[in-house]
Amino acid sequence: MAVGVVSPSSPPSQAAQRNNNRNNNNNNATATTTIAEEDRVILPPPSASNPWPALGAALRIDQQEQLLELLRQDPTTTTSTAASAAASSSGTTPRFRQLLVFATERLRTVLLRQALTDPQQRVWKNKKKNWDTADSFPFPTDLGNSILGTKVLLSRSHHHSVDGDASAGGGTNPDWTNFHYYDQHQISNSASTATATPQVSTSTSSSSSGDTSFSSSSFSALQSPFGDDQDWNDAILWAAEGKLDVVTYFLHTHTLEHTKAAIHRFQKSFRQARASAVAAAASLLTTTSSGALLGGSSSHGSTLTTSATPSHHLIHHRFVYIPQMTALVQQLLLQSGLSSHPNVSFVALQLDLFPLETDVLSTEYHGGLRDAVAVEMTPSNFITSTARSILKLQDIVGTIPRIQAYGPLGEEVLRKMLHMTVDEYLASGGQNNNNNNNSNNNSSPQGDGSSNRIPEPESGVAALILMDRRVDWVTPMVTPLTYEGLLDDLLGIEAGFLHIPLSLINPPEADNNTTTAAAASAEAGKNKKTKADGAVEDFNERIALGVNGSDSLYAEVRNQHVEKFGSFLQNQAIALRQSHAEFTAHGKKKDLTEIHQFVKQIPIFAQNLRSLTNHINLAELVKKTTEDVVFRERWQTERSILEGESCYDILDDLVASQYPPFAFFRLLCLQSVCSGGIKSSRLDSLKRDVVQTYGYEYLFVLHNLEQAGLLRRREGLWMDSASSFATLRKLLILIHPEVNTVDPDDVAYVSSGYAPMSVRLIQTAVKGWTGREEILRELPGRALDIYQTMPPQDLATSLQITPNQPLGATVVPKSSSGSKSSSSKKPILAIFYVGGITYMEIAALRFLSQRPGFPYHILILTTEILNGSTLLRSMR
Repeated sequence: MAVGVVSPSSPPSQAAQRNNNRNNNNNNATATTTIAEEDRVILPPPSASNPWPALGAALRIDQQEQLLELLRQDPTTTTSTAASAAASSSGTTPRFRQLLVFATERLRTVLLRQALTDPQQRVWKNKKKNWDTADSFPFPTDLGNSILGTKVLLSRSHHHSVDGDASAGGGTNPDWTNFHYYDQHQISNSASTATATPQVSTSTSSSSSGDTSFSSSSFSALQSPFGDDQDWNDAILWAAEGKLDVVTYFLHTHTLEHTKAAIHRFQKSFRQARASAVAAAASLLTTTSSGALLGGSSSHGSTLTTSATPSHHLIHHRFVYIPQMTALVQQLLLQSGLSSHPNVSFVALQLDLFPLETDVLSTEYHGGLRDAVAVEMTPSNFITSTARSILKLQDIVGTIPRIQAYGPLGEEVLRKMLHMTVDEYLASGGQNNNNNNNSNNNSSPQGDGSSNRIPEPESGVAALILMDRRVDWVTPMVTPLTYEGLLDDLLGIEAGFLHIPLSLINPPEADNNTTTAAAASAEAGKNKKTKADGAVEDFNERIALGVNGSDSLYAEVRNQHVEKFGSFLQNQAIALRQSHAEFTAHGKKKDLTEIHQFVKQIPIFAQNLRSLTNHINLAELVKKTTEDVVFRERWQTERSILEGESCYDILDDLVASQYPPFAFFRLLCLQSVCSGGIKSSRLDSLKRDVVQTYGYEYLFVLHNLEQAGLLRRREGLWMDSASSFATLRKLLILIHPEVNTVDPDDVAYVSSGYAPMSVRLIQTAVKGWTGREEILRELPGRALDIYQTMPPQDLATSLQITPNQPLGATVVPKSSSGSKSSSSKKPILAIFYVGGITYMEIAALRFLSQRPGFPYHILILTTEILNGSTLLRSMR
């Protein structure tokens, strides 16, 4: 186990162990060295793109160990827990066979492509491809034969595009033209075929259709919520043939729908197994009766009958909850009768902080805003999970001395985190030390006699900012103009992977005998290509393409503006062609050393060429979108709303033309937030038009958006005062229309002139709030700024000590010149977006982190990565 990482199987003294880890690791560099030496991980030096290399390595090691231990442990064994754990950690091939069932496709991607394997270290044996088929996963060799496959319980309708809904008339009416192009290339997930280990080919429980027709039945986010029996035929067959021993369900605790779906699937499989047993018994009885009529021995028939029951194969069902079981889940299992079933077991995995990138960590808590502020109004689980992830971060990097919180959710997370810290300290035996220092708790920590100690971050995280998503509702509704942001808006990035048809990055070559390539791909049977080895390549096959920092080209292009990355990729192609042409040029003699070096570079050259080809094809799709008239009109409407104009006439025309509903809701919410609400009569008129155009089901969406604060109703007869956003737009200089998008000098380049408000707030917090108090008055909730001391204190006590310096003033400059050489030694500022972050904000924060004048490297933490459409869909 990596140093400083807490295992879910820790004994009850876990709080004391975590507190001792923090106390004993004042020198964080020592902990970093220990992690690297113990796990033999070669760590790169800190940089703007990788501010704390040991953090991601420690989290990945811990997550991989937990998952492997679970997958190797047989829940049906009668051996002791210690013996079972030793066997599971030895790496021996499990003797039982299991089926892995995941609540959602995203959860399967996170666990199998991010936690079980490190995509940053993936080595591709086939140099001509850098993707997997969507239903194949790289399992360790010892698990290849024990895992029969994977399935998905719940599938989302049209999660590939930003808005796949179509008009009520039944025809496709995509947001932009490329959506229609993409929908034509969507296919259903085909049945899985056996592949050689360690690649295990799997299938989902429900297919993703390319039909975008809108109807009331497609309103639900779940298609075939409990799977179609045809998709489970192979699992039923495995069970009937005795090949399946264990079914392992991976479920999120914060979504009760996951547990309900798993219970339904268990009950259905149990009924099917019981029916099979009855049918087998009836068959044996029929055979016995026939034998008796033919003169067979009755005792022999009795033997067959009595042996039928013990020979029936029972399947064990294992429910795995991430990150832990809640009281609601336990109550649901108790009511269903599963909690006491002999063939059911329950496990909790503390996987609550996933390193999606070297500088981006996510708890993957989807729908947290809906649970906290919209519908459920019970934020305790969301708040607790977020606070626990911060404690896990501090277990690795040490205590973060200073924390700022903005917005109600930021305050609640801070309160819960400090409360849990105090509880852990007291549980670890710190009562006496805490009592001795009670008299000095109100003193200043600046060296005036107080015994409360503030940890000094020698090489760790100097400060943490908790940013409530509700502080900035505007940014998710704005269309991003960076490469990564547009890919997410158009195709949907899930945990660092694109699930797309192969034809998008590897289009079939046009045949000279056909008129056009489009005509050749019109028929599904013709959309295949026979390769040199005789294998058939299906261009409609769905693949999982990694879009993360492991691809050096993507890492360089992902934050670039749409006006730049096209020419950048073109220059990369020219440079790659020239480097190859220089060596292969005729008439130039090469010695053996040059030939040897060239041969060694061939695999790298092939991978770079494959990556370049992928992104050129994807960039063409993005450019086609951004150059479309519909896209440009939408961007102009957004800019007009951001600058304070009212665009109600445009909104009326959009809903009358059956504009995609959630694309319309993005503009409607943007208008409401920027103008401080919508007049009651106008809002009622828009609601009536929405119901008449899209259906009454969307009334629930509008109601939830009002509860969340995305839609506001303005009452009153007098002239309305300026909205909060209008005031903040001026004070924070959110609009910068003259920004240089090719060689940017401001974060506003990410949307051609609009600076994400949350990023502007972070810039201001680093400079200090003195003289800028008017900005804080316009934000929801309180702005808190505290020190963490030792012994720890709760929020009320911590607020009695007010830091008197801005965040940037606590950083000692490395050199007066501000050269880039000193930027590699910057301290770390952790920023936690409670409720989700957009790729637009990630690009802006990375831009700040790389600036020589910014005093910190930024480590980004979030509950999820979202965009405007995924945020609004979560409110359903």
